[in-house]
Parts: sequence; C-alpha cells; structure tokens
Amino acid sequence: MDVFLHEIDHHKTEKITPNYYTDEQFAMVLVDLFITGFVPTASCLEFLIMFMILHPEIQKKCHEEIDMVIGRSRFPSINDNEKLPYTQAVCLEVLRHVTFIPMTTRAATKDTQIDDYFIPKGTIAALNLYGMHHDKQTWENPLEFNPDRFLDKDGKLCNQDIMLPFGTGKRTCPAEVFARISTFTYFTYLLQKYSFECPSNSAPPDSTPSVGMGNYAKPYRCVVRDRQLVSSNFIANYKDSRDEDCGTLV
Repeated sequence: MDVFLHEIDHHKTEKITPNYYTDEQFAMVLVDLFITGFVPTASCLEFLIMFMILHPEIQKKCHEEIDMVIGRSRFPSINDNEKLPYTQAVCLEVLRHVTFIPMTTRAATKDTQIDDYFIPKGTIAALNLYGMHHDKQTWENPLEFNPDRFLDKDGKLCNQDIMLPFGTGKRTCPAEVFARISTFTYFTYLLQKYSFECPSNSAPPDSTPSVGMGNYAKPYRCVVRDRQLVSSNFIANYKDSRDEDCGTLV
C-alpha cells in the first residue's frame, strides 16, 4: 500500500500518462484485497477446523509435527513453513478439496491460435478450477480428503504445480501471498494451542460447501479444548494416581 500511495504522488507530480495509479484504482485494490484475501482466508480456516473435526487422525499428526518443530513456548512464524510439510499439505488439500473460487474467466487480448483452435480477440474463456482440482486422471480419489497426496515418499511437498486455487497468469489473485501466509500461520497457531472435536450432542459438520460468490463453509458446532490445560490436567491426574495406587493410570 505504501508503494501504491508513493506511485500516486509520483504520477501526479510528473504528470505521467496513462496514469493507472489513481485514488479510485487504489480503492479498488483495497476491495480486491479484502474480498479475495480476508474473506476466503476466514472461510479457509473454517474448513481447516472442520476437517480436523472430521479427521481426528489428521489433526493428531499436525499436533505432533507442530509440537516437535515449534513446541509450545513460542509463536509460529512464516519461517516455519518448510519445517512443517504435513501441516502445509493439510492447507493445500483444503485449497484443492474445497476450491474456494471454483471458476474464473479470462479474455483473449488478441487473435490466438492454440493447436487446431483459433481464438478470436475478445473471446471469454472460463477456467474450471474445481474440475481441474477434482479430475480423476490427475488426482486419485479426488473426493477424498487426503493431505498425503501432497507429500512424496520422503515426506517432502509435491504436486503443488498442478493446482491453481488462486488462478494463474498476470491476473492471478493479488492476495495469494497474503492468503497463503496468513492461513498457514493462523492454522498452525490454533493447532499449537487447541484441539477441536465434534460436540457429543451434535451431528458431524457437513463439508459440502455453501455456494455464493465462492465456496464457503456451512455453520457447524465444535468443542475447542486448550491443549496446555488438557496436558496439565493429565499430568496432575497421573501424579495423583501414582500417590494412590503406585502408578496405575486408567
């Protein structure tokens, strides 16, 4: 934003034409950042927590990786990305599985020939991102939530280049970097501190997206437990049981 504001002043002072750095354009950039950055990021976190509820074994693996790499004495940071491949894979799988923006459009700026197809200038092309992310020829069991599809045999990230959750080309989502970093950091922090489960008197969350301007999570209920409190209670109960019956813990 600072750079954009600087360019507004620079273009006004130097009277540069054509001038794309205007107050109106700046306002639209902020709208794009909010709509394509903050709103989908919040929805992504809702889906991440939902899938942790639906797949407690995946949540357990994330907890173990975060505890081993970060521990609980400091906050997660963007520098932890490469050290947490499984947690990253979970975030990638949510982006693939849900595909928050299922379809986007582009227009041909000039006459184009692609193999046997002639595309006249001005033609509108629709990119079916949801179909791409659920293509059976690319993804094994595409309707299944499986973060392991983004990990190779050595546990390193893979297959990121065949997924386009933020679009592609010069008109790719301007908030992609912000969305990826903030989603990963917030999700890691939440799992570092808390565990999530379905209330005993509620049905499991429905992972079918609610369709609007994009795919969003339907409302659901969950129980949030403080992991530090649970650990402290476990240790306290263990000590009490040792005093009472020489170490037997039920």
